[in-house]
Amino acid sequence: MSKQQHHKKIGFIIHPLDIANFFKTFPVFYKKTHSFLGPLINEKKPYRLTRLFSKLPSHKVFHIRGVSFTESMNVDLVGVMCPMFPKEMILDKKEVMVKMKQALQIFEREKMDIVTLAGFSSIVTNGGYDIVDKTTVPVTSGNTMTSVFCIDLIRYLLEGCQIRRDDRTLAVIGATGDIGSACARALCGDFTRLVLCSRTISPDSDLVKQLNVNNYILSRDAKEAVKNADIVLTAASSIGTLLTAEDFKNGAVVCDSGMPPNVGRMVLNKRKDVKVFNGGRGRVGFYDTITNEKWKSLFPGNAVFGCFLEALLIAASGRSDLVSLGKGGIDQNKLEEFRVLAKEYNVSFSKDSETELC
Repeated sequence: MSKQQHHKKIGFIIHPLDIANFFKTFPVFYKKTHSFLGPLINEKKPYRLTRLFSKLPSHKVFHIRGVSFTESMNVDLVGVMCPMFPKEMILDKKEVMVKMKQALQIFEREKMDIVTLAGFSSIVTNGGYDIVDKTTVPVTSGNTMTSVFCIDLIRYLLEGCQIRRDDRTLAVIGATGDIGSACARALCGDFTRLVLCSRTISPDSDLVKQLNVNNYILSRDAKEAVKNADIVLTAASSIGTLLTAEDFKNGAVVCDSGMPPNVGRMVLNKRKDVKVFNGGRGRVGFYDTITNEKWKSLFPGNAVFGCFLEALLIAASGRSDLVSLGKGGIDQNKLEEFRVLAKEYNVSFSKDSETELC
């Protein structure tokens, strides 16, 4: 007798990261309107594009049906576009909430089992906390699974680094954020020194009080924070590049989990001694079974966002108690529970560098 097939529907709120990302993905997500808007796209006039795009309501951009996640579970993947760029999302909270409500209404009509928040859709809604009571669909920020992947990647990178165990420095950019603080707490025992960088960091910050270490430096300047760091984790909610090729020490290794990226991609060309990795991403066993072009454009090279995989694991396990909401609620127990689920469902952190994914 064949196993009973369970079916889950997972929602994914996305938005363009920047103009360059929009130019790249627009022809994929908007094939029907590309012929109409193509001339405007080709002119590459960011202001006109931003204004036009932001006038749209939130709308569904893909629906991938019947993906076989396990022998007993199929999933539908539904992506809804919040048509705003990060800068506009930061500046216009009222409009963000309008578009978030529109997106959630789509997911309610689609009868989704869970919705996850990508990029700034998590940041501007306080990790989903500001919208969870405005919908009947469970919502998760995805920050716990993203943190697990960052932590495990950094520990993996440490094993291959020629750094003395008694002389390791980790810089965390965005240290007071949900992901940055979770990673700093988990990794403090793996390093000799921590440099904690945030716009709001102070000796009275909750993170500083929670760390069981004495050798730490507080900084509000990202460039200053990374200049002597062997390993750098970036998890800042920045709308632009924070770090460039000149900022890192020789041989530095960078785990960039920022969306948009916190590290300028010119680092890849200018600094061959500095290795940049996509932080917070995982690999799934069913990747090669999906031929959908939109999926591949979102997750090239089987580097799947941790926020999405968090929703997938919650849906598969039925563990609605594991949703991530707000900031500062990621503890060691929750990280370990997601590690167990990831192993059970053949999900692992991505070890690919940016160079390998390009």
